Amino acid sequence: MASDIFNKILNRKLDTFRSVFMEDSESIFKIEDKLFHPQEFGVYRERVLSDLLKTIINESIDIKDGFIITSKNKVSTQSDLILFNKNNTPVINDGILRFFPIESVYAIGEVKSIIRSKSELKEVLIKLSNQKKLDNDLISQIKGEDSQLITFLVCKKIDYNFTENFNDIYENIENEYRHNFILSLEDGLIAYSFDREYLSEENKLIYDKSFTENENPLYWNPVSKGDLLKTVISRKTVEDEYLHIKIFLNGISSALNHIKRPRVELQEYYL
Repeated sequence: MASDIFNKILNRKLDTFRSVFMEDSESIFKIEDKLFHPQEFGVYRERVLSDLLKTIINESIDIKDGFIITSKNKVSTQSDLILFNKNNTPVINDGILRFFPIESVYAIGEVKSIIRSKSELKEVLIKLSNQKKLDNDLISQIKGEDSQLITFLVCKKIDYNFTENFNDIYENIENEYRHNFILSLEDGLIAYSFDREYLSEENKLIYDKSFTENENPLYWNPVSKGDLLKTVISRKTVEDEYLHIKIFLNGISSALNHIKRPRVELQEYYL
């Protein structure tokens, strides 16, 4: 049974999130339909999303913007949201920019307004994919799909006729580097599902032992035991206009509860 108290608190935060993300930010930063101060416009939405995420994440996790670095001298492009272990993150900055060792990072998020074309969506997803590949430089490798970086995109709307097939976007890119979540406030949540038809024969046996017939539970990872899972879209309903956002929050929370990251060995970064 759900908690009425928690639901009231969460729904109040969701009201604020939707209002600021979809309406207030545009009224503040647009004059006669023209955007001014675009950087502040983006930062405003990032802060609103960050506040919402903090409702469901552990207090040991913090959220900032910045860059990710590795001990093998690689650096990411700037990330809108970096979810990191604040108890396992040395302060690395030059007074202006923040840098996070890859070992301390749990998740990376990009925040956009309206995605107007397939090429624009591809640009964002390839950026997230490249950031996910930084995991290859972890000081000590922790094996398993649950140990990988979590990546997500949150936008107001995908304003073209997109499909649930992302194969052409991720052409020549390993499946493990695909996004975990795409949340479009107007379109729904794009995630993954355990659909038996998409599994190898070996994994079908595992599925049959774990789930009932026609049960297709959502999953936060694009891959399970080597199989690329089915992409699915969860939409809001008449009964609950925030259903897709709640499923997104649940997916992020579940993924963060399962992810395993090694300790930061800072000497590897300068010796």
